Amino acid sequence: MYINEHDRSSPGRTEYISIVTNNFCSRIHIGEIAMAEQDGRQLTILLNDGCEYSCYARLADIRKILEHNGMYKVMESMYISLDAVEKIEDGEVVFTSGVALTIGRNNFIRLRQAYKKYLRTFPPYSPFMGMENDIVAEFPGIGYGKEDGMYC
Repeated sequence: MYINEHDRSSPGRTEYISIVTNNFCSRIHIGEIAMAEQDGRQLTILLNDGCEYSCYARLADIRKILEHNGMYKVMESMYISLDAVEKIEDGEVVFTSGVALTIGRNNFIRLRQAYKKYLRTFPPYSPFMGMENDIVAEFPGIGYGKEDGMYC
């Protein structure tokens, strides 16, 4: 695996990784990666469009790049992009490409919490952050909190 750190638009920032095997060669933009998983010596990379690449490489070689680009560490051997997740339910992560991935119970609980936190950065939650008391004061009959069903 080759990591391109010489991008002309932003010096010093890695934008692509290259995968080279006996059968094919490919350059992958970091933003297109939905999941990266290490299984033994095999590194599997799932893209947002559902394409899957496997090669003999180490996740440790691209770990810092994935973390720098907002990927979430599900477990020691797996990173996923929360941007590429469509939904999380019943121990499964479903990506926007339709690919479903089963996660173990403890890792699933941590992932679900991280995904909820991620989702709260989008409307309708993001405009209200830090304004909870103002909303309750403006609309006295309406509460704001877990007991009122505003959070998942």
